[in-house]
Amino acid sequence: MLKAKLSIRSIFLLQISFLVTLLLIISCSPPPDITEHIIVEDIPTESYNLYFYLDNEIVVEKIVEAGSIIGEVVIPDIDTEQYIVQWYNNSLLYGNPIDLTTIIIDNEQDTNFYASITPPIYLDITINKNNGEDPIQKKSIFNSFQ
Repeated sequence: MLKAKLSIRSIFLLQISFLVTLLLIISCSPPPDITEHIIVEDIPTESYNLYFYLDNEIVVEKIVEAGSIIGEVVIPDIDTEQYIVQWYNNSLLYGNPIDLTTIIIDNEQDTNFYASITPPIYLDITINKNNGEDPIQKKSIFNSFQ
């Protein structure tokens, strides 16, 4: 009878040690990768149409995403090396010009900008040297906001 009790006891201890070992293995293993079941979709970003006017006509259209900088706008057939182009947010060209390289679009609507173009100012300058005996003529381009 003593033998039977020991064998039942030893079987019981074996079962408990097996369950404890199994629990330790499960608790020590890394968790499953939960990102396997997440579906990632591209969240659409808001984009806005920007219209750039010159003489009441749209000369450039640009689409920008919300929160982005507009950047430089090139008007076709205008040499920005010589012409001064300033942008305004009203058709009367009133107020301070807008610097498009720093403005961030976040107004949640399409926007219009209006160009003011200043042509180059050509000056003919004559410099007299040696009391007018040696005139030197020089032609230069002068652009200034002042």
